[in-house]
Amino acid sequence: MKLTPLSEMDLTYVGPSLDFVDYGTGGQYYAAMEGTWRSDRVSGRLRLTNTAQKRADNVNTPTLRGVMQTDDSNDVRRDERALTDPRGRPRLRQLADAAGGASGLRVGPTLYCCDGRGAPRSSAANEFGAHCRVFACQTTTTHILIGGDQSMRVTAYALPVQAGKEGELRSLARELESRSAEYDEFRRQNGITREAAFQQRAPQGNQLIIYREFDDSSVTRPRSESAFELWLKERMLAVHGFDLTTAAPPQVELLVRQRPTRRGRLYATAVPLLPQKTARIHEFASELNGIHAAEFEDSLRRLRSGLTLFVQHAPDLAISVVEGDEPASALGKLSLSHHPFDRWHIQQIADQTGIDFSAPQPRPNDELWSWDSAAMRAPTP
Repeated sequence: MKLTPLSEMDLTYVGPSLDFVDYGTGGQYYAAMEGTWRSDRVSGRLRLTNTAQKRADNVNTPTLRGVMQTDDSNDVRRDERALTDPRGRPRLRQLADAAGGASGLRVGPTLYCCDGRGAPRSSAANEFGAHCRVFACQTTTTHILIGGDQSMRVTAYALPVQAGKEGELRSLARELESRSAEYDEFRRQNGITREAAFQQRAPQGNQLIIYREFDDSSVTRPRSESAFELWLKERMLAVHGFDLTTAAPPQVELLVRQRPTRRGRLYATAVPLLPQKTARIHEFASELNGIHAAEFEDSLRRLRSGLTLFVQHAPDLAISVVEGDEPASALGKLSLSHHPFDRWHIQQIADQTGIDFSAPQPRPNDELWSWDSAAMRAPTP
C-alpha cells in the first residue's frame, strides 16, 4: 500500500445532541459536524451531517454528507464514508467530492487513511473534536480475475415470461440442448465464452434471466443471419414478447465483480429495487468495491462464493450472479451468519429490495441451461 499525504482535517460535533438509537445488536447515530480541510490543492470549511451505523462488534460506519466551502468561495459537495475501530478511531475512509464553478474540483471515489484521534474539546456534552492527517491510499498489488483476463466482459438481463408461456420456455431449453452444436457455433461467433439461463417464479410474474461472459479479444468472422438464429429469435420472441433485434435491449450496469478462488457453478436472481433506491445501490456497490472491500472479500471467502452484481433499468432490478459449489444457497447462508459485516450486508439488501429474510424464502430458480467453453476445452482425465 502506497500512502501519499493529502491534507489535514479537523472536525467537531455541533448542535444540542448526538442522537443514538440502540437496536440491541447495533444502532444508528445522527449528528451535525463542522470543521476545516487544508491541503496544497484546496482548503475550506466543512458542514456535514453524520448518520453512522454502529455494528454489533462496536465498529462504526460513519456516513458524512454535506458541503465544503472553499477559500475561493466555491461550494463543493462532499460524500464520505468511513470505518472506525472499536475505540472509535478512523481506520479507512472513502471520499467523493464534486463541484462546478471555477474550481472544477472533482475527486472520487478516493480511498484514504486518517492518522489521528478524537479528543474532548471541553467538559460540555458533545463538545468532541478530531484532528487527522489524511493520506491517499494506493494499492501496490495487482488484482487478477480468476478464470478470466481484462479482455473479458460480462452482462446479465431479465425478461418477463409471457403468461402461459412457461411450458414453452422449458421446451425451448430442451430444444437448445438437442441443437447444441448449432448453439455452440452461435456462441462462438458472438464471442460468448460462458452462459447460464434461469427461470424465476415471482409474485410479479415469471422471468427469464440470462447471464453471459464474453471474450472481447476473440476475432469473429463476418456472418449473415443463419437459419438457427432466425429460429432462436422466433422462439425467444414467443416466450418473452420482445424482439431484441429491433427493440433497444435492457439497459444494464455492472456494479460489482468478485470471482471465487476457483471456478464454480452459477446461480442468478433478479429482485425489483424499492422506489428511490437506485442511487443507493450504486453507493452500496461503491462501498463494497471500496471502503468495505476487504470485509466483502473475506465474507465471500467464508461463503466460498463469488458475486457479480448488476442493475437493470426500466424497471429497476438488482441482478445478482453467484458462483461457487452451492451458489443457490449462498444468500441463505449469508442471512444466517452472525458475522457483523454479513449482518450489515443483509440489512443493506433488505433496505434496498424489501426482502423479508425472517419469512419463508421462495423456491430456488430453475436452471434452464448452462454452458462453459473452458469446460469444453478441459482435457479428459
